[in-house]
Amino acid sequence: MLQKIRDRLTGGFAMVILGIIFVPFAFFGISNFNFLSAGWVARVNDVEISQFQLENAYQNQLLQLSEFGELPAEYLTSIKSGILEGLIRDTLVRVHVAKSGYRIDDAMVTALIQDATQFQEGGVFNKELYYTWLDQTAQDAGLFEAQQRQGIRISQLRRGIGATAFVTPAEYRRYLNLFGEQRQVSIATFDVAALAETVVVKEEDIMAYYDARPNAFRSPETVDFEYIELRRDVLTQAIEISEEELLQYYEESTNRFQHDEQRRARHILITFDDDEAAAEEQAAALTARARAGEPFEDLARQYSKDGGTSGQGGDLGIILQSQMPGALGDAIFAMQKGEIQGPVRSDFGFHVVRLDDIAGGGPLAFDEVRGELEGELKTRAADAEFLELERKLVDALFDVHELQVMAETSGLEVALATGYTRTGGAPFGGSQAVIDAVFDESVLTDGQISDVIEIDINRTAVIQVKAYHPEV
Repeated sequence: MLQKIRDRLTGGFAMVILGIIFVPFAFFGISNFNFLSAGWVARVNDVEISQFQLENAYQNQLLQLSEFGELPAEYLTSIKSGILEGLIRDTLVRVHVAKSGYRIDDAMVTALIQDATQFQEGGVFNKELYYTWLDQTAQDAGLFEAQQRQGIRISQLRRGIGATAFVTPAEYRRYLNLFGEQRQVSIATFDVAALAETVVVKEEDIMAYYDARPNAFRSPETVDFEYIELRRDVLTQAIEISEEELLQYYEESTNRFQHDEQRRARHILITFDDDEAAAEEQAAALTARARAGEPFEDLARQYSKDGGTSGQGGDLGIILQSQMPGALGDAIFAMQKGEIQGPVRSDFGFHVVRLDDIAGGGPLAFDEVRGELEGELKTRAADAEFLELERKLVDALFDVHELQVMAETSGLEVALATGYTRTGGAPFGGSQAVIDAVFDESVLTDGQISDVIEIDINRTAVIQVKAYHPEV
């Protein structure tokens, strides 16, 4: 049964649904294909899988298998073929998800990230841990969040396809037989460490292994560059808000920070039953009797059809208006203390209502909203400073040719990034905007300062290349 579901996800059925593949090596065979000669090695519905993607994944796989020593050529071919099939399958899924209109809102992505234990401290999401992890793994926040969004989409697709699987009676019986089946096996274990001690590796063997794999031990081209980075969160943390500013903002915002008013009321419910007019007439009569002085509690116990409150004399308890929407809530929160109203129509019937007490309301104390006020003022000030500094960077591009001079003009600091590759690196991760800027000919070769790079809405930078290191 489990295999049936798996086949649904990976077999021909899924391939028909997800798209048509065009693979250039179909006419030549995988063993004869030169992976280093073409810009792309497979195309999925006009989406190209580049030679670089394949080689990068292949080299990563070889690195994981390096402990097993030299592998047979046919096995290496099988590895590369399997990696390519995996890239094609992943691309098929991404293309199908994009065309099918799967939508994942920001709240789902945020919840997924905040629930990850590596970003939590004491069971609570910690933003600093999150950004530290991104820096350590050389990932861009926007790209990482986009990957999580894509992962949720693909998960939804897989669950949807898996849910369509069915099992025939014969398959189910076979599954039950296998489920209860027991087998005896013998296992021989080998102490790899002990065997390794008997192996003698000569220097010439090491050199021969190295010489036979000229492409396996190469360092990619890298760039060292100076940069000025502008981050909204850093600006926010550095801003100090005075007590006077907080108090003034509190006075200006008292209408926004109010205690919810609470009210206590009693009611008598007369349900519609088969005669709505008769129910309304009875409710009106009870309203008149209550206003004439008959004990409201006694009338509720005798006539109310609300089994949850009639025994307590119709007591609804202390309520907020948000807890009782509709006509009944509107009536209760429009009444004066001691007032009796009725009949009030709701979906349940007609009500006779008496308001017993009013509590709460009024502005929240300063200390209760201090943190929120401070956060809002810091955010507002950081937004203004961010825009002003960004404007200074843009203006300086017209007159300045050295990043240090630009930093002095804008009041920011210059930092150095080393070993940046065409796949990214610290501190900007895999941001495509930064990669494009670093390897732009005018920046890489001519030494010009880049344009202002928008990494995401909270982070911008300018860069200037200091050194280029070709592949070796």
